[in-house]
Amino acid sequence: MISDLKMGFKILKFGHGRIVNLAGSMIAILLGVFMCGISVVLSGSFPSTLPGGYFFMMAEVFVIQLYYSVNISNMVQASPAKKRLMTSVPTALSTFCILMGYGVTLLCTGVVSCFRPEMLKAACMQIVFTAGVMGVVLIYSGVVYKYFVVGTVLFFAAFLSFYAGYSHSEAWISGIFGSGWKAFGLTAVSGLALILICSFLEYLLFLAFYKAPMAKMAQNVSLRRQL
Repeated sequence: MISDLKMGFKILKFGHGRIVNLAGSMIAILLGVFMCGISVVLSGSFPSTLPGGYFFMMAEVFVIQLYYSVNISNMVQASPAKKRLMTSVPTALSTFCILMGYGVTLLCTGVVSCFRPEMLKAACMQIVFTAGVMGVVLIYSGVVYKYFVVGTVLFFAAFLSFYAGYSHSEAWISGIFGSGWKAFGLTAVSGLALILICSFLEYLLFLAFYKAPMAKMAQNVSLRRQL
């Protein structure tokens, strides 16, 4: 896992549009930090259902986009390490990015809840949504770079279904996890478990599809013109 992650970061240095993608990732992280705090603070008086986890998700998408701009090259496709480069390395990279975003989400919502304990229930709802969206994105990443259209359609179907369920999540969160900081801790652990399960599913999808040709539509516009 660690060696795969190190290799992934090394490969990012050769990615197409490295500065643009990394800048986009950093902007997404900053927006995520801001939204995590503000959406919890405003939860009691504003219908905020777009937590910072959405922006942390975008940060992961920028990084994986950059990684796959290298994987589409003939050098990687002909490499004896192709299977590893198309399976365990992107899994390690995407999981690391998602876990970092999830950790920042927990930190931001936890700090806000320390100053405003009445917002703990709202923080738990944010954590549930963040973990769910991140899990969907991990699975999406395992499909979209090989089957862009199918992966995108399934992603939106899963995202909208989860979003619809999220709006009714407050009751079952209280019923399962209770209230207060106990609920916060149990929600955080459950979200982590969900992300790790989805990471494993992503790896299985990479294994199933790594021999399939790369989807041209999954690359950015400037790179598609060169393919």
